[in-house]
Amino acid sequence: MYKDVNILLVCTGNIFRSASAEYLFKQYLDDIGEERFNVDSAGMKGDIEKTMDVKTEQELRERGIDAADHESTKLTEDHVDWADTIISMADHHQRKLYEEYNAYSYLYTEFTDDETKNVDDIGDKYHDVEPSREQVEQHIADTIAYIENTTPTVIENLQYRHFLFREFALGDRDSHINGAPFRPLLENEEALAFLSLDIPETLDNHALVIPREKHQYIDDIPMDTKQDMFKLADQLGSVFTDEHAGYNVVVNNGGAAGQQIFHTHIHVIPREPADNVDIEHWHHTTVGSDKHQTLRSSLIESLNDNS
Repeated sequence: MYKDVNILLVCTGNIFRSASAEYLFKQYLDDIGEERFNVDSAGMKGDIEKTMDVKTEQELRERGIDAADHESTKLTEDHVDWADTIISMADHHQRKLYEEYNAYSYLYTEFTDDETKNVDDIGDKYHDVEPSREQVEQHIADTIAYIENTTPTVIENLQYRHFLFREFALGDRDSHINGAPFRPLLENEEALAFLSLDIPETLDNHALVIPREKHQYIDDIPMDTKQDMFKLADQLGSVFTDEHAGYNVVVNNGGAAGQQIFHTHIHVIPREPADNVDIEHWHHTTVGSDKHQTLRSSLIESLNDNS
């Protein structure tokens, strides 16, 4: 059986957006019989004295949800430590989470079919004017309807990102999301490798290596499992070297590093000159001698602290 996955929804006051999303997520998960997620919510400025607007309660009640006893909850370090995935309703919540807790979060609309945008609070929508009561109620109704309508897509994406690779490893799933049969390319005791669906348009291959057990980050993986993973990556690399000019071995560890599937995986990507696969390039400046020594000393100190 899968280990439970903890999903945390974050907004400002935890009386409108994240609270509504929590209740709607729980209702939908119950409806579809999905028991692998635990869902909670909190606000960057949560305050137990704050209460839901009567319109928010009404909208949820019309959907069969009783939120009359909801209490605003302020985000704490315990919430951050508990969560496997944090979802922010707006980009300023993402920034605050990083600044105050050094925590990465995903924007809610990253899990929907929309372009990346914020789920606005009333003050965000009407930041230049004082809205009428009618405008407030309309915005609440529209926002809750939006969250309700996108909840199935968000949950589907969370299932995919958290459980797809584990289902492959367990043999619980026999096809990719495009319908192609799932067949490992290589296997050993702790890991397996398979062809990715994400093939660079100028190339003909891209393989993934995953541990059989679900580990969200590479830091969490036992050393013997890492060794088995890199053995398979090395075998794939040897084949790619025979047929291509080179290859990349890439691990995206954490959302800020581009991780989208929450089951650690190694990308092994064949490369050709001028293939337009832009992995290894970033904007940079060459640091001077003094700064280089300062950075090195700081890194040595951190390494010693962690040894």
